[in-house]
Amino acid sequence: MRAQVSMDSLKTRGYIFDRLPNTATEVRNIAALFPSAAVTRTGVDARKRELLQTDLGTFRFVHFATHGFFPVEPGIREPALVLSYDGDEEDRMMLSLSEVLQLKLHAEMVVLSACNTGSGRVTRAEGVASLGTAFLTAGASSVTVSLWSVDDKSTAILMQEFYRNLLNGMPKDAALAAARSTLVSKSKEYTNPFYWAPFVLTGE
Repeated sequence: MRAQVSMDSLKTRGYIFDRLPNTATEVRNIAALFPSAAVTRTGVDARKRELLQTDLGTFRFVHFATHGFFPVEPGIREPALVLSYDGDEEDRMMLSLSEVLQLKLHAEMVVLSACNTGSGRVTRAEGVASLGTAFLTAGASSVTVSLWSVDDKSTAILMQEFYRNLLNGMPKDAALAAARSTLVSKSKEYTNPFYWAPFVLTGE
């Protein structure tokens, strides 16, 4: 089952897919922590076609910094991540939950640095079907997801600290907690839970 709604339809229903200026900074800062191992794709290079042609099973961490949307409107069947426009059809920007389930992952962790990636529909057989659970099913040991819309500037700081802590040997939960503390120390504005609390770990 695939998302059956066009990007134009999503935009008219209030979904916003404007460029996120701090996501490229987020990705570059994280990649700098892995100077000999990181593969990054930003801007026009971050298209779904290239993603699906990449052997994601070879990566320890897989990080998405982009838009996400949750199907709350009639006709929108499943959540998805929004990747870059390929110059042909805007609908092909969407990496849907069903497509995530077809990925072959062996990642220690997938990070979904986007809005509402932990939200999903409750199903009888599988509980909450979200992008997070889809990446777990695809083979990730754990997934970091968001519970609401996130600010891309504060998230860039949080994620860089998160990975820095992981590379320093912290367990994932401790690494995330320490990253939250670091973010809060940066500005009085970031003491608001909106900025430091949206991301949670699922899986191992």
